Amino acid sequence: MTKKLLRQHNAITEARYEMTALEKDIVYLLISKIQETDEFGKEYLIHANELIKTLGNKTADALNKATIRLISRVYTIKEENGDLLQVSLMTVAKFCNKTKELRVKISKNILPYLISLKRNYTEFELNMALSLKGKYSKRLYEILSQHKGIGSFTISVKVLKERFKLIDKNKEKYEGWTAFEEAILIKPQSEICAKTDLTFTYEALKTGNKYTDINFKITVKSKQLRLDF
Repeated sequence: MTKKLLRQHNAITEARYEMTALEKDIVYLLISKIQETDEFGKEYLIHANELIKTLGNKTADALNKATIRLISRVYTIKEENGDLLQVSLMTVAKFCNKTKELRVKISKNILPYLISLKRNYTEFELNMALSLKGKYSKRLYEILSQHKGIGSFTISVKVLKERFKLIDKNKEKYEGWTAFEEAILIKPQSEICAKTDLTFTYEALKTGNKYTDINFKITVKSKQLRLDF
């Protein structure tokens, strides 16, 4: 299988947003079709066959619902000057029932975060990102890929929850540590280590009696071990 590397600005990797696994796969395929010379207004085609492993036999209805949500999804991106940019990824999405194609146009303000990236970007493999079934596995794989060159990083529990939109208007999902660890760390760890080029361990750090930070240690698998992906 040909290796296709995706690049996105670290600001997107670190952005606050929520998406389903199918929505993320649509985004991955969309990014994979963007060229360095693309200008605003270009239409991108994604065929349903490219999403068959995620879709199963729910093609039209599932894609329509996913694109409706994607148009309304908002990335909250922290810009280099400290400003917060709130921007949607897509402006137009149309599913053509006859050809089983999804036709998409992306927002003008998101283009600089997806093309001509020379620094401050996250790079990861398309096929591996698509192979992950869990939405948190996909997000965590991106975050780990951002730091794989260094091999470790520490992030606060609060920041990670904010990125995954687990905290919204003072309502918190997975408020207790056990539920959070199972959904956001343990399940993704098993899937990421089994299906991607990365393995990782983590240590939960306490401040007083509360877990407040997580230290990740990342290992990139050798090329020999990656031949099966």
